[in-house]
Amino acid sequence: MRFFSAAALLKSGAVFFVSLCIASPAWAQAPSPSALVDIQVVAQSTNQTRLRLTFTPQANSFGSIGTSVTQPAIGFALTSRGNSAASPRQLNGFLRQISFEQLDTVLVMRFLTTGPSQMITSAVDATHVDVTLSDGVEKAVRKAVADNLPPPPPPPPASPVPPADQGYELVMLRYADVSEVVGLLTEGLTVKSNVSFTPKSPGFGSTNNSNNSYVIQQAQNTENNDQPLGQSVDGSIAVDRRLNAVWLKGSPEKIARMKAQIALIDVPVDSVILETQLVELTDSGARSIGINFSNASGQIGVATFQSGASIPLGYTPNGGGHVSHDGGTLMGGHLSSVALQAAIYAQVAKGEGRIVSRPRISALSGSTARIITGDALPILTAITLSGVNGVSQQVQYVNVGVTLQIAPRVTPDGFVSSNVFCVVSSVSGYSQGYPTISQREAQTTAIVRDGDTFVIGGLTQESSIKSRSRVPLLGDLPVVGTAFRYEQASKAKTDLFIVVTPHVVRTGLLKAPPQPEREMEAPPADQSRVPPPPGL
Repeated sequence: MRFFSAAALLKSGAVFFVSLCIASPAWAQAPSPSALVDIQVVAQSTNQTRLRLTFTPQANSFGSIGTSVTQPAIGFALTSRGNSAASPRQLNGFLRQISFEQLDTVLVMRFLTTGPSQMITSAVDATHVDVTLSDGVEKAVRKAVADNLPPPPPPPPASPVPPADQGYELVMLRYADVSEVVGLLTEGLTVKSNVSFTPKSPGFGSTNNSNNSYVIQQAQNTENNDQPLGQSVDGSIAVDRRLNAVWLKGSPEKIARMKAQIALIDVPVDSVILETQLVELTDSGARSIGINFSNASGQIGVATFQSGASIPLGYTPNGGGHVSHDGGTLMGGHLSSVALQAAIYAQVAKGEGRIVSRPRISALSGSTARIITGDALPILTAITLSGVNGVSQQVQYVNVGVTLQIAPRVTPDGFVSSNVFCVVSSVSGYSQGYPTISQREAQTTAIVRDGDTFVIGGLTQESSIKSRSRVPLLGDLPVVGTAFRYEQASKAKTDLFIVVTPHVVRTGLLKAPPQPEREMEAPPADQSRVPPPPGL
C-alpha cells in the first residue's frame, strides 16, 4: 500500500485520487459510484480500535492520506457518505472521534486518536473494509519476544482530547428553514423541509366539511410518518425540526464560520401586496380608456388613460421612463394606477363594462399566492348498475368562477417580477338541460416598478343577443302579426382585462443612513438680544 501526503492531494485536486495506484480489491476493476452506509466498532481498548465499514453496492479503491500520526486519514475513490453512516457514539478507547470530508468524488475519513497511531486497512469482502488503529505497542512486543530482546518501554499516557475539537452550539433560525440551511452548507446532502403547508380542500359543493380546512404539517413525510424531529446530517451539522434550529459541531473556528454563513441566509424577505381587478369591457370602452394591445403577443398592454389615445411601444415619456415589450415581459414606466381606476369606473358607469372580481392578496417574494372564488353548479348524471335498481343518479359539481395565481419576486433595484396565471369561467347557456361553460385563461410574466400597473388582456368573448318587441295582441296574430312586431339580432363582443398593481412591503432591513443633525448656531454676542420695537 502506498501513502500520499494531504498537501499533494489538495494541490492536485480530489479527482486525482481516483487514478491513484493503491491497493484495492480484485473486484474493483471498473468501479462505479459507491456509498458508505454503516460504521461499526468491532473491538476497542486503550491502545487499539477496530472498525468495520459497510459500502453499497461495493467498496471502491481506498488508501491512506497524509502523514499525521495523531490524525490518520483514509480516502475512498468514487464514494459518498450516506445519511445512515453516522459516527459511532461509544468511542471511549484509543479512537476518540471520526470526521468526514467530501473532496469532489473522494470521501475522506479522519481519525482522532489519543496518541501516535498506526492504521491498517484490509478488504473483508466486496462490501466491507476493516480499519484498525493502534499505538504499535503490541506489534513491538511480539517482535521483541521473537528476537529474544527486552520489551520496549510503555507508551506515554494518553493525552485527553482537546475540548476545542469537540465544541458544539445550537443556532435558532428565525426566518430560514432547516432544509435551506443544510442545502447551502453541505455538499450533496438534503433534508426535508421543517414546515410543509398542505391545503386540504375537497372543492366546491362538497358535503364533507371535515376536510375543508388548511392543515400545517410539521415534519411530516408522506412516505415515512416516523421521521424523527432530530436528524444528524453529517459530522458537523444536525437539525432540530421542533425548534427550527441547526446543531453545529466542530472547532470554534469552524462553528464561527458556519454561523457567519447562516447569518447571511437567515434574513426576512420582502412581501408584495397584489391588487388585481378583472374587468370586462366592450370594444368602445377599451378604446375610450386607451389600452393598447398592438404588440406581438397581444397579452401585455399599456395605457395613457386619455380618451381615445394610447402609448405606442417604445415611447419614452418626459419623466424618462421606458415602456417596451419583449417576450411577454413589460418594463413599465411610471403609469398612474389611480388614473386607470378612474377610467375603468367611468366606463362601467356608462354601461361599457363590468367589474368581475377584485381579489387582493399578499405573498412573500419568491412564493406563490392563489385565490379561488366562484360557485359550483350541480349536474345530475345517470349511472347504470346491475341489479334491481338498474339506474342510479349522482350529483356532480362543476366549478365556475375566478382562479388567480401569482408568484411575485422583488428585485434589488425596486422592480417586481410577477408570473400571473388567471382563469375565468362562467355559464354561457344550457344545452339539453346541462350548462355550457365558457372559460378564458391567460398566463404571462411582467416586470414593473413598485406601485405601477400592468394590464393583461386579449381574452375575447362574443355573445348573440336577440330582442323582440310587438304590439299587444296584434303582434301574436298569425300571418298579419309580423306587421305588428319587430325582431332584432345583434352580437356583442367583450374583452376581459386583468389589471395588476403590485405594492412592495419592505422588511425594514435596508434603511437609509441617518442624517447628521445640524447644530443650531448661537447668535453673535451683539445680536443675542433683540431690541424692543419703538414706542415701548
